[in-house]
Amino acid sequence: MPPKKAANGEKKTKSSTSAGAGGRKKGPSPYNSKQNSLIFYAVGLVLIQLLQCAVYMKSKLAEFKEKYPDMTHKERFKKVAEEWKTSSENPANKADE
Repeated sequence: MPPKKAANGEKKTKSSTSAGAGGRKKGPSPYNSKQNSLIFYAVGLVLIQLLQCAVYMKSKLAEFKEKYPDMTHKERFKKVAEEWKTSSENPANKADE
C-alpha cells in the first residue's frame, strides 16, 4: 500500500507522526498496570526469601564445617536445609506465628 499524502501533496514520513514528534503513546490499561505490579511484588517476595535462605545457609554451613570437619559437604548441606525448614529466620515460619 503506498504511503498517504498530506493535504499539501507531500508524503508523510514516519518521523513526523512518531511519538517523539508530539504524539502520545497510550499507557498500559488499568488491568495491565495492576497485574504487572502484583507480579513484580510477588517476584520481589520470592527473591527476598531466597536471599534470606542463602544468607542463613552460608552462615550455618560455616558453623557446621567447624563442628563436623569429618562430615561431607553434602551431608552438612542436608542437615542445614532441614534446620532451615523449622528455623525462626525462615519467612514461611514467621507467617505461621
